[in-house]
Amino acid sequence: MSLSFANEERYLPQPTKTVALNIKPSKRTTIPKSECFKLGEINLNHVDTSVHLGITRTTSVCETAEVNVEGNISKARRALYSLLGAGLHGHNGLDHKSMLDLYKSFVLPVLTYGIEIFTPKSTLIKQLDLFQRKTIKQILSLPNNAADPCVLILTGLLPIEAIYHLKILNFFNNICGQNESSIERQIVVRQLSVKSGKSSSLINCVLPLLVKYDLGDVDDYLQNPLNKSQWRLKVHKTVVNYWKEYIDRIARTYSSLKYMNIQYSPGKFHPLIQVGCSSALEVTRLPTRFRLLTGTYVLQVNRCRFNQYAISAVCPNCKVEDETFEHFLLHCSALEQVRAPVMCEIWNLLEFMDLSSPALLAQTLIDWSIIVLNLPSYRDKTCMLEFHIRRLFFHLHNTRYRLYKELSGN
Repeated sequence: MSLSFANEERYLPQPTKTVALNIKPSKRTTIPKSECFKLGEINLNHVDTSVHLGITRTTSVCETAEVNVEGNISKARRALYSLLGAGLHGHNGLDHKSMLDLYKSFVLPVLTYGIEIFTPKSTLIKQLDLFQRKTIKQILSLPNNAADPCVLILTGLLPIEAIYHLKILNFFNNICGQNESSIERQIVVRQLSVKSGKSSSLINCVLPLLVKYDLGDVDDYLQNPLNKSQWRLKVHKTVVNYWKEYIDRIARTYSSLKYMNIQYSPGKFHPLIQVGCSSALEVTRLPTRFRLLTGTYVLQVNRCRFNQYAISAVCPNCKVEDETFEHFLLHCSALEQVRAPVMCEIWNLLEFMDLSSPALLAQTLIDWSIIVLNLPSYRDKTCMLEFHIRRLFFHLHNTRYRLYKELSGN
């Protein structure tokens, strides 16, 4: 086939790329050394690895998946490093919304390139997902112990497993839309009739997904392939809704996210990230904001709970009560001097709401999107509210640690 196409187009096949690669059905299978392949009059060299369209092929299906997953992670990391000059870094870089857009546009496509072709197993999918989670946590200045669902809720990204499933189903639907005389379609039909459930063929990757997402029978897609609009209405929407319900369900089990709006909207940023930064100074205030939002900001009650030594949970600055989120944000007398001016601005914006309860006020400060409607008519007010809340958290954080240093013994 490649030789006839080369003759029609009048070019010579590239000898370094035109090679023979014997695929082992299993690890115990041995490949005869004397077997020779020819392309016209050209003898093909036997190789153990070959690269085609950026995907490395080896003599083993499992090894092919492992090599390409490692390669995708390496190339995605290099893509991240190449974006450092564009501002994809922390203290004096771009705002977090712009950095997430850069990740979605330039890093995620590299990370997931070709996964529908070499079909990695679940352990390899977890490696890709781990890289994505760690990268997003670094972009958002979150520690590694931050709850995993908060990464998806804040960014609106789909898990790598969901992206893999969508790519597999999309690839299958594209094959179904081809003519019956096409080689790809004939291969799928043959796999459907002769392949066992233990093989690593494409059809054995598609069948479990159709059952998992309740998408009907495989023959329906072969006989009546969907166009792009039908695909988005049926398959894409079903897969996205499945993962939305899954993330919403597991996010409720994390106590650290009790103050956070855990409504997961795939493809959309969290309302707090949708509010951009008006200056470079405001970018430096976001790490404290995100740590308080995700419950990873370390207070005295956290040190008392997880430290092996006997540490008091009482606030070391005011020495009145336990240093909880409510105490730190609202009650600590040592921080009142920096809290009062900013809280006056916040009260002016929240005058239409009944926030008599300290718990409700703390909830509003940490994540106002649960209480304040995120509507276009409230856009200016929520932007100003978020600006003052970031300012408040940043000043409280700096003053708190400055007082720590002034204490004797610190």
